[in-house]
Amino acid sequence: MKNTKLPNLISILVLTLLTAVTWISFGIYRAFTTKPAPVVKKEVSEPLNPTLDKDVINSLGNRLFLNDQNN
Repeated sequence: MKNTKLPNLISILVLTLLTAVTWISFGIYRAFTTKPAPVVKKEVSEPLNPTLDKDVINSLGNRLFLNDQNN
């Protein structure tokens, strides 16, 4: 009785083809299901002003902070 196994090269080629088809299928699926990047407003993307407002910084020390203490 002869052994009718596929040669190793054909097995590797079939597995490679299946892997490539699966990879491409998941890539296409991901391309259709991925949400587009959100649009950023121009005001948000503008650079910040590097100068500090000294009045605001000085007023931070005058604020009253209440601690939540469980007694």
